[in-house]
Amino acid sequence: MRELHSRNERERHHCFLKGVAAEAARLAGDHDWERILIAGDRRSIGPLVNALPNRLRQNVVRDFRHLAEIDGPVLAVAVAERLARERAERHLELVRRIRDAALGAGRGALGLPDVLVALNDARVEHLIYDPQVRYVGAVGADDVLLTSPHGGGVMVEESRLTERIVERCLRTAARITPLDAIAAATLADAGGIAALLRW
Repeated sequence: MRELHSRNERERHHCFLKGVAAEAARLAGDHDWERILIAGDRRSIGPLVNALPNRLRQNVVRDFRHLAEIDGPVLAVAVAERLARERAERHLELVRRIRDAALGAGRGALGLPDVLVALNDARVEHLIYDPQVRYVGAVGADDVLLTSPHGGGVMVEESRLTERIVERCLRTAARITPLDAIAAATLADAGGIAALLRW
């Protein structure tokens, strides 16, 4: 009887976690959440994460504190601080990965000239940049983005090159990540801009 009771408890717990995961997935879809923070006991977090759809499972931030016991304003601060730390770590890892790709297999672009060449060829998969830097350049024939007016042909100086870069990423379905200050500082030697390339 004890074993049967234990099995029933496990099944109820499993059904409960599946229900929570389904509701979290629904809310994430309704609100376009990119990250989900799951807090609580280590033994429950693992099964709950496993019950989530794969697209969410990869973006879970695990926090082993019991945040349900904290009141609203303090909870908001605790969650914001944890997500900020996670975002900073993620940004640093992204810079490292793209730098390694650029210096290794050639699937990365470092600096404005290389990024613009890749953007013009629709090869950018994921752009990272320092939002404090205002890039300037030019737009040539056929909407080609350039670092500056040079050579012959029709071209127009573009003081809002940053916006044009973001627009080009959106048009070519490239991901865009404006970096926080710490990660942007590690990319300063490349002018604060880099990209992971599709090929």
